[in-house]
Amino acid sequence: MRRDLYPATGLPVNTSPARGISSPRLISAQTIAKGHWQPHQRAREAAAWISGRAHVKPTTVLASKVFGVSVPLIRNALRRENGNGTLAPTNLTLLGRAWNRATPAERAEFGRAIGVNVVWDEAVAPNLA
Repeated sequence: MRRDLYPATGLPVNTSPARGISSPRLISAQTIAKGHWQPHQRAREAAAWISGRAHVKPTTVLASKVFGVSVPLIRNALRRENGNGTLAPTNLTLLGRAWNRATPAERAEFGRAIGVNVVWDEAVAPNLA
């Protein structure tokens, strides 16, 4: 099989940060809303978010305010996106997203870690019939 037929389209998932650069930290929107932070601390966290040193895990209310749409409209979109009628993605949806983001090397390591025979017997062979 030619490898160039399947170019990597996603970003690496589990790469280690470059020397001297730390990974962005995650701040939940709930923490921001209920943290009782003073204005100076809010400004520092906002600056970290804008500069990419922090990621904010949004709530539907935050997304509603940022994108200017209603919470029910966002929830309906989440249900359609997840394909299961719920707000939370299924494990299969999460697995597919992780696979799509993985590099060819990460995919190969996944196959080695769980065993090529398991991938073939449980994922490929049932779809050949």
